[in-house]
Amino acid sequence: MAGGGDVQGGNKRKREAAGKHSAGKGGGDDGMKRKKSYDAPAAPRGGGGQPVTARDKRVAAKEMSESRKMKRKPNYNLDKELTVLWEKMRCHDVSKENRSKLVTEALRKMDGKYMEIAGSHVTARVLQDRKKIIKSLKGHIMKLAPNDYGCLFLVCLLSIVDDTKLVTKLVIQELTKQLKQLVFDKNGRRPLLQLLCPLCSRYLTPTDLACLNYSVHSLISKDEASESATINLESKLDAVADKEHAGSDDKEHVVSADTLVASDSKKDPFQRRHELLMKSDLAETLVKTCVENVGELLRTNFGKDVLYEVAVGGKDNVLEGITEQIHLLHDAIASDAARPKSEDIEHAFENFHSSRVIRKMILDCPAFAATLWEKALEGKCKLYADGYSSKVVAAYLESSDSKVKDLAKSELQPLVDGGKLKIPDHKAAEKK
Repeated sequence: MAGGGDVQGGNKRKREAAGKHSAGKGGGDDGMKRKKSYDAPAAPRGGGGQPVTARDKRVAAKEMSESRKMKRKPNYNLDKELTVLWEKMRCHDVSKENRSKLVTEALRKMDGKYMEIAGSHVTARVLQDRKKIIKSLKGHIMKLAPNDYGCLFLVCLLSIVDDTKLVTKLVIQELTKQLKQLVFDKNGRRPLLQLLCPLCSRYLTPTDLACLNYSVHSLISKDEASESATINLESKLDAVADKEHAGSDDKEHVVSADTLVASDSKKDPFQRRHELLMKSDLAETLVKTCVENVGELLRTNFGKDVLYEVAVGGKDNVLEGITEQIHLLHDAIASDAARPKSEDIEHAFENFHSSRVIRKMILDCPAFAATLWEKALEGKCKLYADGYSSKVVAAYLESSDSKVKDLAKSELQPLVDGGKLKIPDHKAAEKK
């Protein structure tokens, strides 16, 4: 048994010797005995060397991690500040007054940086409690609407919340009160245009659509979506990948093949749009605003777009329930165009903006084309056969609707044959 003890003691001595040899190669520092799979973070300068204690190493590693995040995310500090504000807003015991102050502070901090933080974890948190954030935005809607990126936030909000009664009460009603201001504003009109004609590239730039990085699926009709699969967005949002089959007749509405949407937005997209527009006062008030301001809307760059979408009834005929009011709008536009030329105001057929939007209405809305012909053009086409106004007149021969063509053909064909009216070559080739 003694021999066994000597063998055991010899093995122990060998292990100790091996340990000393390993420590010698590492410089004698017990903290460096084990080979690390990564370089130890450097201690903050000014301390005179490497971190000594485990706590120092943790602090140095954390500081390095924060530094890397700040370089990778320019708004990292802002995200942290917004997170703190959001957690305070979520508290059950916070008063309405204090919550409103917190929202105001958050909006002030985000001003001009909505795009940069659109995909951050903060926006993920906001979308998880949509109803709470909507309630806290009461009284702040008109601060968001005219803002470059605040209006996109409203577009998202109108697109993912199934509780249309809540959205109507706190968002739609406030927008309705300020329609005259919104319809002429570049950004303020966008939430309205999204409800009327969702995801149209005429109104949203590629950058805007990138900002809405899980684009607004609830504004896309069901027959445009075919296949979906659940995925994860920033480990916060459940989403679905949606492959769109956009109609070849209207390429302006093509967005991206893969769109992401919050998976718990279950309401039919068209139904959501219809409820927000038609079950509130928004649609009727919008038509009334267009009638009252028809001349100015026709002749302004941003106003004409709202006028056009209302006049044609919106995409998928979403305004079908107020057809009579829309016909009154057609009459108002035609009456403006029927006025004789004067030096006081540029004629609707000769103004750059109005001539183009009226031409598009003729092509896209046969009911409007018939009203305009009867009130403003029949027997007068020769007066408008050149300049911008010629585009309006020629639209009747370009129309895909045979009834619209028949209205004007007998009067316009002699002008074409006589060389006084020019129509696009591809249409000239189709003449009978």
